[in-house]
Amino acid sequence: MALKSNTIEHSFLITGFLEGNWDCYEKLVLKYFDRAFAYTIRFTKSTEISESIVEQACHKLWAERSHLARGIDFYQCLRRMIGGLILDHLREVAKSKKLQNALWKKAGKNIDDQVSLLVTDQDHIKSLLEEYRKAQMRYKLTTEPS
Repeated sequence: MALKSNTIEHSFLITGFLEGNWDCYEKLVLKYFDRAFAYTIRFTKSTEISESIVEQACHKLWAERSHLARGIDFYQCLRRMIGGLILDHLREVAKSKKLQNALWKKAGKNIDDQVSLLVTDQDHIKSLLEEYRKAQMRYKLTTEPS
């Protein structure tokens, strides 16, 4: 009997969420946040990044609720969105590793250059990455047809 009332309550929350009821959305997010977080951390290995990805996915799900079907599985939709965000994150990590490798190659065997790379703080590395990405984007915009 408890299972039936739980199913009815869950259907009510899904319907409310799809109609734009913020309270229903919050209850669904609270219900599935820990499960989604556990799924995400397996890939990111970082609590901060995992929390951020789950939050982004929840906000994206709220924003796109009008495009969802009535009989949705909230967790499956959330997990699909998380999957896309995890892929984006992993692509960014791969790009930054490529840049770090390029910087190490540029430093070569010069000890002073290697030491300066080691002591460079994370903010500076992030700004270097951003400059590199902007330069790549400018190059693409100027060389590739639109």
